[in-house]
Amino acid sequence: MSKDYHTENKSFAIYKDWEELFDALDDSEVSKLVKALFAFAKRGEETEFSGALKIAFITMKNAIERDGKKWEQKCDRNAVNGRKGGLTKQANATECYRTLPKCSNPKQPLANLADKDTDTEKDKDIIPPIPPKGEKPVKKPVSDSFSESFNDFWKAYPKKVSKTSALKAWNKLKPDDSLVREILSALERQKMSVQWQKDNGQFIPYPATWLNGRRWEYEQQAVSQMPDYSYGTQGVDYL
Repeated sequence: MSKDYHTENKSFAIYKDWEELFDALDDSEVSKLVKALFAFAKRGEETEFSGALKIAFITMKNAIERDGKKWEQKCDRNAVNGRKGGLTKQANATECYRTLPKCSNPKQPLANLADKDTDTEKDKDIIPPIPPKGEKPVKKPVSDSFSESFNDFWKAYPKKVSKTSALKAWNKLKPDDSLVREILSALERQKMSVQWQKDNGQFIPYPATWLNGRRWEYEQQAVSQMPDYSYGTQGVDYL
């Protein structure tokens, strides 16, 4: 059964790039924000805010949720690996006992022999098989390289068009966890801008265009002053 990060994870991360969000608030708003973050992290409760406080809460809440989902996935993987490891050791110990005269050291404890065999099996999993002569090794599809972090970006981006082009741009960036947080944080701020909200989002650039142009590096003040380019309104994605 999957774990719930709200009730079972005892901590959540606070990132250094949140400092500018806290600086934009007064002391009373900071107090409200911190209490709201704990309520969300521990119980999944979402508090309604407005203005700068809303932007800060959404940005931090999304980061907590993203980290929480990764924690749950890690727990699931550890549970599966633990069950597999236990079964492998038991099977190896039984096999060694049945063929005890063939063991190099019959006096060696069965548990140690099982561990040795298990490590050998792990090595087989780590070392990729050598392809037959004349055949090229199978490469991992590009679309899977950063699929998990890209899904977070795609979920947050308001104009969902040309997903393939957006994924190519994302894989080209090869963002680490720090850059992913920076991109998602800037995206939440720009979504609140007048430029992106007017005319039902007509002037929101295509996601691939936004990524290729490194638009997350724009300051919040600059977003409202961006030229009125309506990317893709004629069905063309400007990359």
